[in-house]
Amino acid sequence: ESAISHFVAALRAEPERPRYWLALAVTLLMVNRIGEARALMGQFRNRSIADEESGSVLREFLDHAFARGQERLGANDLAGAEMLADLVIGLDET
Repeated sequence: ESAISHFVAALRAEPERPRYWLALAVTLLMVNRIGEARALMGQFRNRSIADEESGSVLREFLDHAFARGQERLGANDLAGAEMLADLVIGLDET
């Protein structure tokens, strides 16, 4: 949780760096701030930058969110698993 402010500062300083978006979004997921992570990565996806690194970062985030959803499902946290599945479905155009 304490790292979030540092990731926000880094992203504000250099928003063109896709890895900064990823670091903040994954950290938000880890502390169960799923709505914020979804909004952040929605902004990232909508930046209309179709380079290879941006696509890779979005895919990595979605893979991480899917894995967290699987963990929640395994722990019988159906509500948490559903929120993460909705996040992945909402951001994954495929």
